[in-house]
Amino acid sequence: MKNIHKKSIALLLMAPCLAVMAGQYSEFCSWEDSSSWGQNLACQSPNIAFGICGSGKNQDCTGATGKVSTQLYCCSEPTVGNPSSEKLYATNNWGQRLACPSGQVVVDYCGSGKNKDCANDNTNSITCATVDSISLQTNTATWYSTNDWGKQLACPNAMVLTGLCGSGQNKDCPNSMTNEIQCTTYTINN
Repeated sequence: MKNIHKKSIALLLMAPCLAVMAGQYSEFCSWEDSSSWGQNLACQSPNIAFGICGSGKNQDCTGATGKVSTQLYCCSEPTVGNPSSEKLYATNNWGQRLACPSGQVVVDYCGSGKNKDCANDNTNSITCATVDSISLQTNTATWYSTNDWGKQLACPNAMVLTGLCGSGQNKDCPNSMTNEIQCTTYTINN
């Protein structure tokens, strides 16, 4: 009887953790893969982006079918509406941070390898959009980074992707990082 009681208490203590994990990182999420640099990856409406994976001169990200060049992590909560007012932002310099305007989120991403592979000789580009069903707490915007090519970066729970930085064949992002993401806390409007 004591063992059953201990297991019940353990399950009850774990329940809040399971509820948090079931939010953003759930059956409503998937990694979109690109096998070639310079290809735009878009979150299909009503999905919005929560993370990326970027490669250097090799295909370093691990996708559903093997090694790929870039990935975009897209999620949709059942109550998130369709993005609107989309606008493209791009850079032709590796290691330059791209951030959405206040109140907008990333819905599309293009990354380059050792060449300027995105449209118009750009190294990286993002498309930002407004999502009426969520509100962003812009004072919470935080940059997360990695110095390993091919590492999947995803925003912590209750945060959404609002910017990024990508490298080419060198570690070009600030502090010799390969990739960075900017994440901002969001709430769902009632």
